[in-house]
Amino acid sequence: MKCIVITVGPKQVAKVVCDIWGFDDYYGSDYEVVHEEFTGTIVNYIGAEEKIQCLKDYCEKNVINPEECVAVGDGSTDIPMFRYCGKSIAINSSSKVRENAMYAVDTEDLRDILKYIT
Repeated sequence: MKCIVITVGPKQVAKVVCDIWGFDDYYGSDYEVVHEEFTGTIVNYIGAEEKIQCLKDYCEKNVINPEECVAVGDGSTDIPMFRYCGKSIAINSSSKVRENAMYAVDTEDLRDILKYIT
């Protein structure tokens, strides 16, 4: 099983999360950093359509069928990924996001989604 992060947030933060938790890869928005500090400028934004493209690229590169993928998300930019993947889980999300996912979970512990993945 592969596990990747695709976020609208800073790719620099996504990298740290991947390094700590052992995710296989990451994609995120490119936030400008000057003198080791975020300036607040977003150089390259990863929105809903870009998230799909990141996922497609990853699946193609790793010969993975999107039907075998599980999208987990909490925001409206995750909805297109929910539709693209075989399973989808909304976590701590709004009703709009929940309505577009196969499953919805409110939790502080990501392990609670495992029963929907296996």
